[in-house]
Amino acid sequence: MKLEVLQANSSVGGILSDEIVTVANVRWFGSDALELTYKTPAGKVANEILYRHDETRLRIVESGRPWSFDGAGALFRLVSEAQRIRLAHLFDPLLAVHTSVVDPLPHQITAVYESMLPRQPLRFLLADDPGAETEAAEKLGYDIESTVPGTGRLRFIEVKGRVTGAATITVTLNEILYSLNKPDDFILAIVEFLDDGKHEVHYVRTPFTREPDIGVTSVNYSFLELLAKAEKPS
Repeated sequence: MKLEVLQANSSVGGILSDEIVTVANVRWFGSDALELTYKTPAGKVANEILYRHDETRLRIVESGRPWSFDGAGALFRLVSEAQRIRLAHLFDPLLAVHTSVVDPLPHQITAVYESMLPRQPLRFLLADDPGAETEAAEKLGYDIESTVPGTGRLRFIEVKGRVTGAATITVTLNEILYSLNKPDDFILAIVEFLDDGKHEVHYVRTPFTREPDIGVTSVNYSFLELLAKAEKPS
């Protein structure tokens, strides 16, 4: 820019390395030099002699605030919402549950968030709508499909929740058949809710030994007998 552009009240960059200054006065010496009196953002007044070779480092800054609010509002909202979701787990570890349209049962939340996720499987799939009794969900025979870290082997987990001292656990025909078809990969995960408000997770491997009779759609198994066969999650 030309030195002639410098006028009182102009905002100029290039005088100071990291600040925009305001021109207070310009005094010429001939046609190739001038004395610039300027004020910094902190209010300090200073002087500098400028020559024609200084023109390359100077620039006029448009008057107004050093920032503006004329950006794309929709884009800003999109980015800020994405950032909020990325950090949401810091204040709400169950955000996925609280913002979904499904109503999971307590034992299903416990199984996923306290048993499965801390073990960091490579992949897991919630195979039905928690708490729902739809035909599609009943056909699967399990709740969670997970991959064993390091091996890629699939596990199929059916989750049941009971209060301590309960008499039975009800298992559907499809769950029993799936267990028999996948004896080495099926786990019956029992979440036992204790009297003190705490809970324990029990894994029962190969929980069933035979198919139900023809026409049977569900079977009640002894809660205590299943617990006797259970082990800690691993």
